[in-house]
Formats: sequence, C-alpha cells, structure tokens
Amino acid sequence: MLSFNGENFDQFVIDFIKFYSGFVGNASQYLKNLAELQKNYPKAYEQFKDFQIDPTSLMNLYEKMNANIRARFLNILFSSYALSQKVNTNIFALSSKEQIKLAEEIEQFMQMAEQIIKEIKELKT
Repeated sequence: MLSFNGENFDQFVIDFIKFYSGFVGNASQYLKNLAELQKNYPKAYEQFKDFQIDPTSLMNLYEKMNANIRARFLNILFSSYALSQKVNTNIFALSSKEQIKLAEEIEQFMQMAEQIIKEIKELKT
C-alpha cells in the first residue's frame, strides 16, 4: 500500500479510475441514445440539430407540441443548458460540498425529466 500524506494513495488511484470509467461510460450511453434518436426520428432530429445552430428553429418544434407540455419542455431545455454550463466548468476546482450540490441538482433534473416523460405518456392514453 502506497501512502501519500497519510492517505491510501493506491485506493485513491482505484477510486479515481472508477470515477473516469463511470464518466466515460455515461458519455457512451449518451451517444448511443443520441444515435437512436437520429435513427428513429430523422426529421425531428434534424430540427433539434438545427436548434443547436439556430435557436429560432425551436419555434417549429414548440408549435407542434401539446400545449400542456410546452412549458415543461422549455424548462427541461433551459435547465439542461444551465446544468451543462456548471458541469463543463472545472469540476475538480469545486469543493466537495459544491460537487455534491451539483450532483443533487442533476438528480433533481433527472427526476423532473422522468416526471415529464410520464406526463407525456399519460396524455397518449
């Protein structure tokens, strides 16, 4: 066991590798999900892709949505943008409390997204 300033350095390296492995694994799943969207919904995907370049194209997508979902959808978009800005900062520079807070914000976002998905499915029935 290698020690560094009284800490178990070997375990730190193991846990650090687990962190990066999980991070890259999540990115892999994200890319697979994106590929499925592109394959299964080519027209809607093109509109979404255009939105990334030209936000005015969002209006076309917005106008096609059920009125009950519009505000929630915009909330998802804006919330995901705000979170992505936080995640894209140097997360290593954050204190452990700030990292936990950001993780909790992401978890809340995921719960909100799941709730919206549930509501959309219920509209179909």
